[in-house]
Amino acid sequence: MKTTESFDDSHNITLSGAASGAPSRELRPGDVIGGSYKLKSLLGRGGMGYVFCAEHTVLGIDYALKMLAPERLNDVSRRRFEVEGRPIAKLDHPNIVKVHNMGLDRGDCPFYVMDLLPGKSLADYISEGRKFALDELLDIFIQIAAGLAYAHSKGIVHRDVKPSNICLLEERGRLKVKIVDFGIAKLLPSASLHVQSQTNAGEVFGSPLYMSPEQGLGGQIDHRSDMYSLGCTFFEAITGRPPFRGENPLQTIMMHQDAEQPSVAEVTAGAYPGSVDQLLSKMMAKRPAQRYQSMQQLIHDLERLAAGKGIGSGVVYAVHEADEGETENPASFNPTKIFALAAVLLLVVASAGLMYLLRPSAGTEPVSGKGSEGKGGKMEKKGDIASLTSAVPGIGGGEDMSDPDPDVQAILIAKTANSALGDVLIKEKAEIPATKRSFDSAPLIVSRPVILPNGQKGRRFVFPSRSMGLISAAGPPPYNSVDAVGVKDVVDAPLTLSVGPDARHIVFYVPSIFDKIGNNEFTGLILGGLHITDKSNKDLGLPSESAAAEHMLKAASHWKKLESIHLSKLNLTEGMLKILNGFSRFNVLGLNKDTVSSKALAQQPFLLNVTILILDGIKDTRPVLEKLAQSRAIKGLRLFDCGLKPDDFRIIERFTGLQNFQIQEDDLGPLLPELAKLAPDLAIGGPKLSAAEIHLLCQNRNRQRVILRPELYSETEQKQLQALEPKVSFLPF
Repeated sequence: MKTTESFDDSHNITLSGAASGAPSRELRPGDVIGGSYKLKSLLGRGGMGYVFCAEHTVLGIDYALKMLAPERLNDVSRRRFEVEGRPIAKLDHPNIVKVHNMGLDRGDCPFYVMDLLPGKSLADYISEGRKFALDELLDIFIQIAAGLAYAHSKGIVHRDVKPSNICLLEERGRLKVKIVDFGIAKLLPSASLHVQSQTNAGEVFGSPLYMSPEQGLGGQIDHRSDMYSLGCTFFEAITGRPPFRGENPLQTIMMHQDAEQPSVAEVTAGAYPGSVDQLLSKMMAKRPAQRYQSMQQLIHDLERLAAGKGIGSGVVYAVHEADEGETENPASFNPTKIFALAAVLLLVVASAGLMYLLRPSAGTEPVSGKGSEGKGGKMEKKGDIASLTSAVPGIGGGEDMSDPDPDVQAILIAKTANSALGDVLIKEKAEIPATKRSFDSAPLIVSRPVILPNGQKGRRFVFPSRSMGLISAAGPPPYNSVDAVGVKDVVDAPLTLSVGPDARHIVFYVPSIFDKIGNNEFTGLILGGLHITDKSNKDLGLPSESAAAEHMLKAASHWKKLESIHLSKLNLTEGMLKILNGFSRFNVLGLNKDTVSSKALAQQPFLLNVTILILDGIKDTRPVLEKLAQSRAIKGLRLFDCGLKPDDFRIIERFTGLQNFQIQEDDLGPLLPELAKLAPDLAIGGPKLSAAEIHLLCQNRNRQRVILRPELYSETEQKQLQALEPKVSFLPF
């Protein structure tokens, strides 16, 4: 990281806070930040702040300290920086730079402290004209994907994957990856798109050069946006230039929406195999559903390329697309959004030079006073979208919208069309009539046998002209998913149908399509709501989400092969519970904290029919465990972030038929002695364990396997551990 700016006793740095009303800060060498870090020298700067070399005053160790100007945070994002920054600071992976501290200096100036890395960024190598050999490049991107996979497993999306955020360290002739600036973009109020160049050393935010189509239009962001940005970065690492570069940021954003992906083979005159273009086309698909659905899928294909093998199209095929005009690409050209974007761009050019391209537009001011609650501390809530969307200031999209309190929900739903949930709801309301016409005219959804291009047996579906979800050949997370729209050929295997925020939530407003699904088509169902109260839906003029979920569950109860149900962010109604209690058995049932409480779940008779139970974020699981101790059906138990206590294992030990136990917690230390006593196969989703801790878990003679997440351990560590502990396996979760 380089900078030409001086920083010494005669050249100080001023951080302006004028835009947010915070006082300006003047930084000098020797200033102590956060009570422990003494500034020594300036390493770099960018549009959002400065990066210093800082010495810990007690430990005497040098760190990289990134200081953001006070004006970059408002009251809401300042609180989020303090609270939501904690999970980012806890990330612990060999391919992610370690964040040691994060906070607000003097209460208003955000900073975070990282390891000081003695390397160069991927952007530096590219600008120097470095030509990577294919095997070296694949090794680098396998490491990047492993780091991203780990963060995604923690619910953190980077949002700013680009060459300047990939640091490469020389270690024994190999370039080791460290990803920096992880997730910081989520904590700040808006992404600054004023720079297209990737070479700004201290730039915190993403550039249009690497933004996914949905991110460029302010759409809902998830881990698949990182996949797209990584594809853009991969393309540039190969060719020396980004895949899309317009004359200005707006033009670049539009190229990501509509322009055809350039060919690596053409740019490099055939220096790389055609399978690289095949891989990039899946990483950079315009629609998220057509990309790799997880970094583990990408790693699988990268490793195949590294081994000199070809990559296929996966277990699900999409070979017969619907006719042009029948389906809507959520990231396709949308005149309304583009004109709005252009209007904001023109306003910015006139006033601040492209500084806030995607900030909230007029009509998003508070009702009264300062902040989002006004002087009286309450919001005005009316029954139309216009009044709701003008009630609170827009905060950048992508924040958690799962607060169950009805009053808070009404506020959260009242986001502007530039934020994630508000945009989804308003867009879906407008789409309901056309979707209903498509679903009403669709034939009965029954597949027929076909032979796939690779010679495998397959099944052909004729879905409606509007998407009714995603289909995949494995349970969650959806693997090789394809849109359930138009004509689709898929492998002849057990299939899962997913409906939810990441899989066409519009179906919740037109659930009648489930009445047309044949009884022999799907073995799995995933329903993921937005966790919206029925009152909030009514205020927006939308049907009840819970009523739709009940309708879909009732229809699915007639599926003869249904074995797996996953429900997320849905309030379980009495009707839904009655349907679930009507099932004679579940092979797999998955529920999360926003769906049901532990006490309510423990009262349900269907719990005794579950073979594999997956609970995510449901605290105080003791009532459920007490109920399961009576079950003769339970074979597998998977608990993620459930806050287990050592005493809970006294109950689990009474499970007579338990064969597999999977757990993921922030801190497993207090639970390791109890985990060591359990007889079933053990799967540890996180955190990373030491060799001694793994040895402890392998000592149980009655346990056959200890399964660990491969992305938490380097290849060398995996080989060493498997050599020492024959029971250890590394398998994707």
